[in-house]
Amino acid sequence: MLDDRNVRRRFRASSMTCATKIRPLVCSLPLKLSDGWNDIKINLVELTQRAYATHYIEATRLQVPLTSSITVIGNIAVISV
Repeated sequence: MLDDRNVRRRFRASSMTCATKIRPLVCSLPLKLSDGWNDIKINLVELTQRAYATHYIEATRLQVPLTSSITVIGNIAVISV
């Protein structure tokens, strides 16, 4: 994603991550999934503000596993896993 400082940063959500790690360009987030389909809602505006203390401008890239589907509503991405 691109922030108001014109820096491209990444958010990585994974079920293989145990704790949140915030580094200058990458924020790794733990993801806990239950059996069956899971809906994941990511508020990029709020997440950018909390992790980097900057303002979200735009999403520049999004990777979703092939077994998932995604719906984007405004600045909120809903991923069905």
